[in-house]
Amino acid sequence: MASVIPKEAKKEITDGWVAETHKVALLVGYAFVDGHDVYADVSGWEHPNGSGYTTGGAVLAGRVSTNVALTAKFDATDTSWGPGASLTNVNYAVIYETTGGKIRDVKDLLGTFSCVDSIFTIVWNAGGIVVIS
Repeated sequence: MASVIPKEAKKEITDGWVAETHKVALLVGYAFVDGHDVYADVSGWEHPNGSGYTTGGAVLAGRVSTNVALTAKFDATDTSWGPGASLTNVNYAVIYETTGGKIRDVKDLLGTFSCVDSIFTIVWNAGGIVVIS
C-alpha cells in the first residue's frame, strides 16, 4: 500500500521546528544508535568543553521552513565555532530543541574533523538541513 503525506502536514512539522530554539552539538567517536531521541542520550559523546567549544553546542540561527510542491524543508544558516577553536575528532553533529532536548536531526559528517586555533564551520546542505518529501 502506498501513501502520500499532504504537503501541509509536512509543513506543520518544519514550521513547528522553526518555532523552537535549537542548538547544534558536536560529537566525538559517536556511532548512530536508533533510540537516541534526546540530547541526554548523546551528550556522553559530546566534544569536551573549552578550546572554543561550549558544552551543549551553539545556537542554530536563521531557522526557516519552506514548502514547495510536495516537499517541506527545514534550514538554517551555517554554524561556526571560533575563531580560535581547537576541536578534535568531530564525526557527528546533532541538532536538538533546547526545551525538552528532543533531537531533530543527527548528521554523520562522513569523516573525522579537527581544527587548531581556527574556525570550525558546518556548512548545511544548500537543499535544506531536513527535507521531507
